[in-house]
This record gives sequence, structure tokens and C-alpha cells, in this order.
Amino acid sequence: MFNEPIVVQTRVYLDALRWQYEQNTHKWMQWNHHKNLATARVVQLFRQQGYAGRIRTILNPEVTYPRSSAAHDQQAAHIYDLFYNRVFLDPAIKGGYPAELLALLDKHQIEWQATPEELAIIAANTVDEVGINLYYPHRVKAPSHPAWYYEHFELPGRRMNRSRGWEIQPEIIWDMAQRMRDEYRNIPWFVAESGMGVENEAQFKNAEGEIQDDYRIHFISEHLHQAIRAQQAGINCQGYMLWAFTDNVIADERLQKSLWPDRNRPR
Repeated sequence: MFNEPIVVQTRVYLDALRWQYEQNTHKWMQWNHHKNLATARVVQLFRQQGYAGRIRTILNPEVTYPRSSAAHDQQAAHIYDLFYNRVFLDPAIKGGYPAELLALLDKHQIEWQATPEELAIIAANTVDEVGINLYYPHRVKAPSHPAWYYEHFELPGRRMNRSRGWEIQPEIIWDMAQRMRDEYRNIPWFVAESGMGVENEAQFKNAEGEIQDDYRIHFISEHLHQAIRAQQAGINCQGYMLWAFTDNVIADERLQKSLWPDRNRPR
């Protein structure tokens, strides 16, 4: 099953940040559909073979907040949610694409193919549980240009992990938990990735050479508290997992944001 299936085609075709550097929403949506279909077919095979246990996928929906309570900002957040979150959440858990998303794609003449047989496979083969990667919130606002649907918005005074440029907001776990309960039939789920990478952690060594990473302890404590809060509220949150140092090697960032504390040591 996939981990963060939204990422590659979004970088390649929606944002055009990677080779082939082609902005093509048609290809982006087709790739999304093929991943959703592939997930459903794996679920179908898993059940046909009679394997014991539960089957899951791991998604990375961004908990999205509007700039304000104004209708245009609320709508911006809603549309962002359709494109980046529900395009995978809904097929995996509910068995189909949101009608609003399909209408929006049709409005903008986005060409992609999905046969009735493929949609039936997706509808009949939803996952048993889902892992959710949560690191930071996403904030949007209504754009100043009428042809756009949303713009990114940075909350003044927000807490930041400066090494990664990510906002620190532990309540994203609680907000996602409520959404899983209210919109996705309280399916079993867990936080599959969370954490903070900090550059040049050697600066935090004490006299004994130990990294005094109280900032990370505080980060984990705050986020773990929200996961426990969700569980205690009857939400089907199964656990909280960290993005560990062994999973923090990103080639296109040339290791600049790894969790290795001392960059001068061989590795």
C-alpha cells in the first residue's frame, strides 16, 4: 500500500517542482485515480485471499484552517481540502470521490479517465484503517485575484520549527481526530508520522556530549497528549508514531535537515 500517495504527482504535475517540470492538472488527477484504484485492488486481493488481519493505507492530509470566518476564506479552505485531502481520504474510506471535486474538475475541463468498473472496485474495497502523517497545519486565504481559489496564509505569531519552516500546532491531531470521527465513520486510524527535524543539533550538547533536546521532548509530549485526548474522547485513534532519524534522509535536500546531530562525523 502507498505512503503519502498525493506527494509525487503533486510535485511533478500540479506544482511542477520536479522533472519533467510540467504543470498538468489532467495528468495529476489521472495519477491520483490510478493510485486510488491500485489501493482498492490490493484491498480486494487481500480479502479474496482470505488473509487474517486488517489492511490499511497511509495518507498525509493537511489539517487546513481558513484565515478568518469570512465566507470567502472558508470557501478557500474547503476547496483546498477537496484537492489535497479528500481526493484520497474519500475513496479510501468512503469508496468514492467527492461530488464537489468532480464538479470542480468538470468545470475547469480537467480530462481524466475512470471507467464504471474501476469506480465500482473503489466503492467495494475500502480500507479497514488508515495511518495519517501529521506534522504541521496548513492555512489558506481567499485570493486577491478572482481566477484563483485559495492562497497560502501564514498566521502571525505562530510557533515555528525554523529548521524546516513548519508551523508547530499540536491541535492538528485533535482536529484530524474529530474529522475522522465525524466524516469518516470513526474508522481505526493512527498517526503514522510526526516529529521535528532540527539542524546542527551539536550546538545543544552538554559537557558530557549528550544532546539536550528538550524542545523535541516538549514537541512529542504536546502531540502525544492530543492523540491520548482523542482516544479518551472515544475517537478510534490507535497510536502515535514518530518520523525517526533512519527515515529522515531526503536526497533533494542534500541531508541538510537530517536528524544527525554532528555533521562533522562520518556516516
